[in-house]
Amino acid sequence: MKELNMDDIPILVLISTPVYKKFKENNQEISLCVYEWHNQNKCLDFCYVSERRGEEYKQVNLLVITEKERSHYCIIKDLHKLVYNYSKHKG
Repeated sequence: MKELNMDDIPILVLISTPVYKKFKENNQEISLCVYEWHNQNKCLDFCYVSERRGEEYKQVNLLVITEKERSHYCIIKDLHKLVYNYSKHKG
């Protein structure tokens, strides 16, 4: 897959479940997981998770960082490295 289908998704992309569902409709081969970082609590929460898409799907993990009125999406390349310090199970 070379491009994402972003039809009917506004740019700047809002942090909302309807936007994630539209992305899922437009990109049938992608399974999307969105995590949100809460700086004040220093915790990571699930924001949205779509179901797996058949055998040939691509898993995309996104991190939403919000500070005051601004938000930014980042791709998570290695989820285990991101949550390592917050897990009880090290090793």
